[in-house]
Amino acid sequence: MMLLIGKIFAAILLPPGLFIAIIIVTALLGKKRWSKAMTFILVSAGLLMYLLSTVMGSNLLLKPLENAYSPITGRIDARGIVVLGGGYVENSPEYGGAGALSKDSEKRAIYGLELSLEYPLPLIFSGGAPYDSSQKGSEAEAAGRLWRRLGLAQDRMILETESKDTRGNARSVEKVAGRDPSSSSPPPCTCRDPSLPSRRWESQ
Repeated sequence: MMLLIGKIFAAILLPPGLFIAIIIVTALLGKKRWSKAMTFILVSAGLLMYLLSTVMGSNLLLKPLENAYSPITGRIDARGIVVLGGGYVENSPEYGGAGALSKDSEKRAIYGLELSLEYPLPLIFSGGAPYDSSQKGSEAEAAGRLWRRLGLAQDRMILETESKDTRGNARSVEKVAGRDPSSSSPPPCTCRDPSLPSRRWESQ
């Protein structure tokens, strides 16, 4: 019981709960001077901000999207596996100051690696350097280091290091999809579902 109470107080007194609590308290204290509509809007905004800051709130938005696409199982008609970047830590002391994948991006990279072990297909990671951190390397290069440490051969992976966002991921993957790491002239292809963490792509 004490643990639960401690968790509740921590959620209220630590950001973002602290700032949201201030909004709600301010609205309640000022309700005599403000209209009921203004008080309602402030309290509702505070509660909505808090909901969206919690795991439960994020799941309400993410689960319908995630559940719309079932995991890849059985035989697939594909020529490669595409993993899109999902975050980058620019300076990681454990890697000598080099960049590393964020937890979400690393999860995608590991799942892509698992698929590549199940299906003997080329594995492509799409993710460039965020902002002006090109001197620290790119997200794709960080994924390549992770895959090599986990035993994936260099000739099984293609690292796309130029894209900055999801639109760039889709365009860059379209250029390199179907390309062998040693090839210089990729055939045309279609990149499917570029907003998903890991999807298959097929040639036209």
